[in-house]
Amino acid sequence: MGSGLLGWACAGALALAVASPALAIDDIPEGGFRWIQGYDGNQPTPGFRVDGLLRIEAPDEPQPVGINLESGKIEVGPTGEIRVQYGPGGSRFINGDVVNDGLISLKSVLLFSRDGAEWVNRGTIEAANYMGLGITGKAAVFRQVSGEIRLSDPTQRLEFYNRSRFIHEGGKVLGRPVLVAATAEVQAEVTQELTLRFLALGSSFEGRFPEDLSVLVASDDNYGPGSLALNTTTPIQGLVELAATSGSPGVLLELPEKGITLGPRGILRVKSGAGLSEIRGPLAIEGWLDVPGSARWTAEGGGVTNRGKIRIPQGGRLQVSVPLVQTGGILQIVGGELAPSRGLSIGGGTLIASGTISGSLTNGATAVIDQEQPGRVRGDWTQTSDGTLRVRVFETTAAAEPALQVSGPLNLRGTLEVILADGVRLARGAELRLAQVSRDRKSTRLNSSHANISYA
Repeated sequence: MGSGLLGWACAGALALAVASPALAIDDIPEGGFRWIQGYDGNQPTPGFRVDGLLRIEAPDEPQPVGINLESGKIEVGPTGEIRVQYGPGGSRFINGDVVNDGLISLKSVLLFSRDGAEWVNRGTIEAANYMGLGITGKAAVFRQVSGEIRLSDPTQRLEFYNRSRFIHEGGKVLGRPVLVAATAEVQAEVTQELTLRFLALGSSFEGRFPEDLSVLVASDDNYGPGSLALNTTTPIQGLVELAATSGSPGVLLELPEKGITLGPRGILRVKSGAGLSEIRGPLAIEGWLDVPGSARWTAEGGGVTNRGKIRIPQGGRLQVSVPLVQTGGILQIVGGELAPSRGLSIGGGTLIASGTISGSLTNGATAVIDQEQPGRVRGDWTQTSDGTLRVRVFETTAAAEPALQVSGPLNLRGTLEVILADGVRLARGAELRLAQVSRDRKSTRLNSSHANISYA
């Protein structure tokens, strides 16, 4: 081993000891301190308690330095502090269980790296600029019971790797959203207090999902596709973002088999990028599903129910291989593409179709199309007697582009509303080109029980 030293001071006395084959760190009393520096800090030690100050500092050489527990756990009392010092040396780590009721001060990155270890936080964790905590042990658990996590700068991180788990039971997480990469910046539509970043396959999140929490599941060129399993029993009230970076195979979000609710304040966003994001499991949407990127949705024994808001903007694509039912709220396809392989059913709320729907749909509520941004349907369009088709018209000539273009049969019942845009007037010989159906389709029927033309 190296020739580093373990130094410690207690009650005003200072002692230095050359590392021995078995390195023991005794309990650190209130007011006392010890520090670990050098490669010899890697030698195993039994569990101990910190009521004073324990400082972990790497040497100038690029060697890792930290604590390997051979038994027991590290207990940080209410007056205790573990301070991870910044320096030019190697990585800092703790291998073993930690219970924190005091302060963990990260002035450098700390790796929590033992497989299966558990960190229980009831105290305070704070980080300086460009610093953070990485949960890297396989199947390691970070359990937030109470206390606070303070991340005041976008560069600070709390990252999860290698099937590690984050369990949120309580406490506060204070800070700005974490910037994990140029392609994975958290949007600023809402104020967020934390972003957790999950990398590699098999990480999971358990416990409550409050509105001050945001989670990013990101692919990575080094670790491959990101994967996160949500095992929460309460609605998602915060932000979940999926970011598949360029050159990566994509990310996976697994929902509980019995389904979960995206709460009224919850947001699930698929960020734009080169990779494909996959979502598995049933979901009831009361909040906002935002799809600027590309996503595929699958589930067994359930589907997707929308009574909140779904938005698919230009460049976005959502492929859904489960039943997609809207019972309220808004489904807004603005230049993007929705591909419901098992059909789309509008039973309530409003469909705004100014993009592409690659599949069949049934409208039993309100569907809005616009001549300036036509809706294109690669499949059947069926409107029931309870449905309303609202068409906004900007041009009344034979050269005008139809507001609705359908490649399959078009069967319209119910109500047809035509809204003339500001300045548009109907003159003798005017033509309203509302819908166009492929010429090889002969099953088109217009059976409107009520027609209405109004001015905007």
